[in-house]
Amino acid sequence: MTRISAWMAIAVGLVLGVAQIMRNYDNLANWPSWSIDLVAAGILIAGGLLTIRNGMSRALATGWSFSGGLYVSALLSHTRNLQGAVDPAQAEVSQRLVIIIAGLVVATGVGLALTLFDPKRSRASHA
Repeated sequence: MTRISAWMAIAVGLVLGVAQIMRNYDNLANWPSWSIDLVAAGILIAGGLLTIRNGMSRALATGWSFSGGLYVSALLSHTRNLQGAVDPAQAEVSQRLVIIIAGLVVATGVGLALTLFDPKRSRASHA
């Protein structure tokens, strides 16, 4: 299950990184607010690669945990923005972001669970 989580981390990290670059290529003035997503994507990719190559899942768990915390925070923030939106266009953008971020929260939860609760790893560590 850890290998599935590792491949999932690489896929999520790549999609996330590319999507953030495409979304913000013309928003370089505000790079501090969105570049943290690139850091999360990099940690996920690195954790996935290290797990596949060396079987080291600590970096993978770190990547999922960091990303999960980041996206739960973003989900709460964008949900609050959605509730306060008075402009229909702003509400539509916020609603789309809430759906995307909710998907990321679910993906990070699944990835972390696959990493932490792998039955093969649990038996090996207790033997």
